[in-house]
Amino acid sequence: MIPLVGQIVNDPNKAPGFISFLKTKGTSLFHNAPLLVIILGNKKSVTADWDCAMAAHNMMLAAHSRGMGSCWIGL
Repeated sequence: MIPLVGQIVNDPNKAPGFISFLKTKGTSLFHNAPLLVIILGNKKSVTADWDCAMAAHNMMLAAHSRGMGSCWIGL
């Protein structure tokens, strides 16, 4: 999956192909979730891992405050 995400970063026109991959039958990683958020960080940044984790955490807290559940899937 990581090579596919890399293609999107370099060429946003490839996003529809990635989205169709995620919707492919047999792809049960996301269990038919109604929404998928992909958080990308800059590999050159020393704090990229922490920045992405904090962004995900804040989104999960915001979802919870609105009565929605969320699930962190790290790749």
